[in-house]
Amino acid sequence: MDLEFIKERVKSVKVLPTFPSIVTEVLNILNDPKSSAKDLAEKMDGSITGEILRVANSAYYGTRSYRTIKSVEHAIAIIGFETLSSLVLQMPFLDLLPRGRRDFDEEGYLIHSMFVGVLSKEIGRSLKMGDPNTLYVCGIIHDIGKIIIYTLFSEKWTEILGLMNEKGLKSYEAEQEILGIDHGFVGGILLDNWNIPDLIVDTVKFHHSPKSAEIDVGSAMCVQIGDFISLFLKDPLSVENGKKLKEMLKGAILYSDECEIIREKLKEEDMDEMVSTLIEAKSLIEGLKNDKGACC
Repeated sequence: MDLEFIKERVKSVKVLPTFPSIVTEVLNILNDPKSSAKDLAEKMDGSITGEILRVANSAYYGTRSYRTIKSVEHAIAIIGFETLSSLVLQMPFLDLLPRGRRDFDEEGYLIHSMFVGVLSKEIGRSLKMGDPNTLYVCGIIHDIGKIIIYTLFSEKWTEILGLMNEKGLKSYEAEQEILGIDHGFVGGILLDNWNIPDLIVDTVKFHHSPKSAEIDVGSAMCVQIGDFISLFLKDPLSVENGKKLKEMLKGAILYSDECEIIREKLKEEDMDEMVSTLIEAKSLIEGLKNDKGACC
């Protein structure tokens, strides 16, 4: 498929006008412990506010009704900035999904994206590669190109799935054969159109080919590794304890080409920290799933 044609189609995708500023505000808050919930609340529109209130009032957070938590500031204090940022960054893309179709695993997409955000951040922090909070944002939105392909090129999406099943290809390999580019590149085009910071655009665009990154190879590599480990875990929610999770994490790092760069650098305490963060994310996702729709 012609690249210029793809770019023109991607230009047709609309977004919340506040989204670019929300990305910047999320990063500012994550980077500055002195920032307040009010800083981010002021940037939200009504749909995001309603979703945040619903999550904060879910059973997982120990409340029962919207009457309990009425302000976004209070909601953010309950669910935390990182959880909030994950929801805020995903919502504009999930809203693009056509309703009624069953060939896109929205729940799996959300769970995978949250784990890749957590893993990318911890890998970057451990290896001193890239900015951890920027990597978290990149990890959360690294697969947005899949939603764009699914939404704009539905026939090609079906062809891609067929090729994956027929030849056992990974998604980005099948996309390259059908489209000439992968979902990372498509996501990068979209983010660039929306004037998202160049480093985030570059990292998302090249997370399946980090050596081609034009701004920071290390950041793209961290997201690539986080993506691989999350896929290696297959169903992180089914892992019963931290010990088992650590064994699987070690297995991914020991046996995969994608993780070659971190084998010698990642220390035991780094993996302990990563497992701890993964367990926290696992608890969060399970809680949101129990809310029947707050997350997944």
